[in-house]
Amino acid sequence: MRGIEGSVKDFDQLFTQALNNLTPGGWFEICDFTVGVFSDDDSAEKAINMQRWRELLIEASTKFGKQLSVAKNYKQWMADAGFSNVQEDIRKVPFSPWAKDPKLKELGRYQQTNMLEVLEAYSLALMTRFLGWTVEDVNILLGEVRKELLDRRLHIYSRLYVVYGQKL
Repeated sequence: MRGIEGSVKDFDQLFTQALNNLTPGGWFEICDFTVGVFSDDDSAEKAINMQRWRELLIEASTKFGKQLSVAKNYKQWMADAGFSNVQEDIRKVPFSPWAKDPKLKELGRYQQTNMLEVLEAYSLALMTRFLGWTVEDVNILLGEVRKELLDRRLHIYSRLYVVYGQKL
C-alpha cells in the first residue's frame, strides 16, 4: 500500500485485515511519507510556515478522524496485528534540490515539484471544513509555505517509511 496517511480511520483494522487475507509466507508492505519537516541543521526551525502548516494539517486530520503523521507507528502496529519479521526502512527525502548528493538533489527536485502541486489539495478541505479557515487565509499560508519550499538555504526534508512484515 502506498500513500494512505490521512485516509484510514482504523489502522488496527487495516493491518489485521491485511494479515487475515495473506496466505502463510505472504508479505505485506506499506510505504508512506510522513507529514513532517526535519533537518540535520537548524533549517527546520527556520521553516516556520512549513511547521505551522504541518501542525494545522495534523490538527485538522485528527478532527476529521483520519490522522496524518502516523507512518512512524506502522512498524509497531504491524507487529501488534501479528505480523512476523517486521522491518522498517526510513529514508530522507529533501523538499528541494539543496542536497549535495546527486541522487538526493534529483529526488529533491521531484519532491519540490510534487509539494508545490499538492499543497492546495492537501490543505483546503481540511483547513476550511475542520479548522474554520477561509480559502483566502489558507492561500496566504500556502504562499508562505511555497516560498520556504523554494528556499535552498532551508535544508529540510520529509521521511519516507517503508514497513513490511510476513504472515507465518
